Amino acid sequence: MPPLNLYDISIVPMTRVLHNLSHILKKGEAFANTKGISHAELLDARIAPDMNEFPFHIHTVSNSIKFLAVRVAGAQNEPWDDNEKTFDELQARIAKTLKFLENVKREDFEGKEGIEVTLRDWKFTGLSYINEFAMPNFYFHAVTAYDILRSKGVDIGKADWLRLG
Repeated sequence: MPPLNLYDISIVPMTRVLHNLSHILKKGEAFANTKGISHAELLDARIAPDMNEFPFHIHTVSNSIKFLAVRVAGAQNEPWDDNEKTFDELQARIAKTLKFLENVKREDFEGKEGIEVTLRDWKFTGLSYINEFAMPNFYFHAVTAYDILRSKGVDIGKADWLRLG
């Protein structure tokens, strides 16, 4: 078995979370439909008044993993508008992100631990960018999306987040 590389510690677990978020989104939509709640009630929700609405968190999750692949592995960036607002559009955004990642290979990350990654005024190595910015940002917004739906009464729990097996 080859030694771990940056792909194994970032793209693999983050991809799994994208699949789990898709599942959670389906449960959110089904909850709204079953309860007769407008989709907007869930999609316009936020945890606190100074936080962004639900779709922003899906956009940021998508952008976090896409830009990780671009900045560290050298994947070709695809500019995307962050304009998805419905459950269907957000599902399509997750699917588009997963499709983008199909072209990102494990070997693209080999030896990239020490490359320089510049983001705004911050400078990172490939490894520190993943560990100190990309993954924390990704998980913050993924959990925030989960928390918004959970706070609105959607029947999701730890088993939906982990979805092992």
